[in-house]
Amino acid sequence: LLLGITKASLSTDSFLAAASFQETARVLIDAAISGKVDKLRGLKENVIIGKLIPVGTGFPEKK
Repeated sequence: LLLGITKASLSTDSFLAAASFQETARVLIDAAISGKVDKLRGLKENVIIGKLIPVGTGFPEKK
């Protein structure tokens, strides 16, 4: 199954990552209406909210 770059970017589990690519308002409105929760696991999501990215010194320790 091949998807175009736009479709692949918008089909991610993270609505923040999808909103950062294209159709921002539509993606955010759909996420709000659906009550979606973003787990903030990727780089884009953490940069958008101003949080330390989960790599390098920002990588969370496993306890």
